[in-house]
Amino acid sequence: MMQCPPHSDSADPLRGETTRLTRATARHLARRLAFSSTPELEASLLGASAQDALAELARAGRTAALPPRPAFIPEVWVNPALRLVSSDAMALIESERSATERCAVETGQLEVLLIDELCAGSAPLRGTMTLFFLSLFGKSHRAVGTSKAMWEYVYLLQRYALTSIPSLLRALVLAPASLIQHGYDGGHRRLPPRLAATRILDHWLVGPGQYSEADAEALARALTGWSLEAPPGRSMPSDIDPRGARKNQRTGLVPRFDPERFDGREKTILGSTGDFDALRALDVLALHPRCAAFYAERLIGYFGVVDPNGRLLNDLTRVYLDRSGDVSALLETLVCSDEFGSTASRWQLIKSPVHLAVGACRAMDVAPRRGPNVRRWLKACGPSLLDAPMRGAEPWPAGRDWLLPAARLAARYRLGEALFGAPSALGLRSREVEAGRADSAVVPWMDELDADGDAARVVDGVLERLDPAPGLRPTLLAAAANGTPGLGLARRVVLRLFSTPEFQLA
Repeated sequence: MMQCPPHSDSADPLRGETTRLTRATARHLARRLAFSSTPELEASLLGASAQDALAELARAGRTAALPPRPAFIPEVWVNPALRLVSSDAMALIESERSATERCAVETGQLEVLLIDELCAGSAPLRGTMTLFFLSLFGKSHRAVGTSKAMWEYVYLLQRYALTSIPSLLRALVLAPASLIQHGYDGGHRRLPPRLAATRILDHWLVGPGQYSEADAEALARALTGWSLEAPPGRSMPSDIDPRGARKNQRTGLVPRFDPERFDGREKTILGSTGDFDALRALDVLALHPRCAAFYAERLIGYFGVVDPNGRLLNDLTRVYLDRSGDVSALLETLVCSDEFGSTASRWQLIKSPVHLAVGACRAMDVAPRRGPNVRRWLKACGPSLLDAPMRGAEPWPAGRDWLLPAARLAARYRLGEALFGAPSALGLRSREVEAGRADSAVVPWMDELDADGDAARVVDGVLERLDPAPGLRPTLLAAAANGTPGLGLARRVVLRLFSTPEFQLA
């Protein structure tokens, strides 16, 4: 099991507008909020207050253009598995199989685009919060079945990542991926979607064990009445087979409310009573004290803050309720807390594989983009960004769970091979690397270090740039000079650095 190294940097406080970020505190903040520190980011943070630094990161996240819709995602989705009374059964089965395969391929392309945006985009804080929500809500292309809905889901998280949690939840409950994934597309008052209500309470709102059976039943009734249909004005076949499964009757991805299917009776959910539909239920529940505590607890865990007395948990819960779940207010409370800057919180966060890979790419300023290689490496480490565990029924693991089983930890240590095109990570033979045919990354600052030729200075340059946890012996990296053939000295040092426990921490 990975052991956290001893600390060598002091725990400077970040609280207060007059407290200025030092090199240590600037790097700590960057590792947690922006995946990693880069020379440019560090220079912009030094001397600023934590509030000003966070405000600038948030401003960049709110003003940076959102990634456009990829060309392979249609503007209007047409269901290839629509079942008509006249449909040939075998042809329909083949059409469904082909659509499933196409969804898997296109969702893989979406993952690559998302990885590249995280690694090289101008809004790292937006990316950090997008991953936070992605890790909570989890969706699986295998359950959703359409890359159009998966793209809309990712776009929604990016759009709302730095707004407020209630506004995000309100949009999320009508996202096509949510209606399909959780099974309340076409929900009818005669058969309320109980499983959907349970998953929303567990993963979106209050957490397991924080609600009653009656609460889940009432929320299930609130989720009725919604279905996904064709856009208004679009003509559809008149002979859709009513005997087909919902996936074979879905005419589009536009949410539509049908009062005839809705259970309009009074409902009581977590102490609030009304004739709630899905939107009004989420509006009320998103501001419930248990929901506030749910997100406070998960923000503390996601950002690796040690809160031994529960003071930060209480502060975040209060701010959530006072500021209606405003994400910037929550982040400011967290970053400016004594707990965030404490010795106990430094170098204690085990990076998720996504954090590890994205942080490495941003710190190294890798070109060309590494999306395909990183995606392949991520699958070996456990997470697939758009294929959450249990077909999207469970959130991602966290902390030390990323290190189990042993094969997952072994894959983490091979990140450098995936980035530089070394053989074991990409299935290449050594002679292909030696012949220069590997998909190697372009990293100008490494080439400059190699031009120096002095092993000690190369090691120092790599350590300065990539910011591992304290305790790593430079002699361990210097021994990498005789490592993988076909790569420069700096790359060989980085390969060795990436396989150390110190690089796995933030």
